[in-house]
Amino acid sequence: MTDYYTLIKTKYPEARGPFESGQNFELTSVPDEVGVYQTVISLWTLAAPQPTLAELDEYAASPEYLAARGAKLKAEAEKTVNDWANQAVMALKILEPELFYVAMVSNIAFRLLEWNTLGKPEEVDVMRFVVTHAEAQAYSETSAPGMTPADLLRLQESRWNQMQQGFAAIVYKRRLALEKIKLAPVDENLPDAMAAILAELETVQTIP
Repeated sequence: MTDYYTLIKTKYPEARGPFESGQNFELTSVPDEVGVYQTVISLWTLAAPQPTLAELDEYAASPEYLAARGAKLKAEAEKTVNDWANQAVMALKILEPELFYVAMVSNIAFRLLEWNTLGKPEEVDVMRFVVTHAEAQAYSETSAPGMTPADLLRLQESRWNQMQQGFAAIVYKRRLALEKIKLAPVDENLPDAMAAILAELETVQTIP
């Protein structure tokens, strides 16, 4: 069935009407310039003469419409892929949750790099690793008695490596899907091709 909503919105972006894609339209017949009645869709704010169904059917087969429709389908598919990637990355918040997540991850990444550069010393300088010392002390006073800053850095390094593995899987799936979308031929099979690409995505589970 021809999707006249998409046809009209593609050819006439300024058009407004109380319809959505997939709904039935109210039709009416109006005379053309020689008095022959043609079927048009009512209630659209298009300047006269409004396009007839025959004209819209002809436009549906045009390269212009196929290209515009293909671009729209690909843009929608790309948005779905990026939304999936964002949600999947959110599931990988294994270091710190919620409000200061970004700040903590940035701090941990920098401190792990510095600690590794120094040869992973057991004695961790309090001035250079002030946040690490503070968190290790909190652990030591509660759930992990005796935890040192070096112990905490080892724990963070292990979980960081786990997170990076999960992130790499997300990056791979996202880029693979986006490239497949870009390379997909714009033809009558494009909707099925987009659906197949999106079906290949799967949720990346939070690493315990």
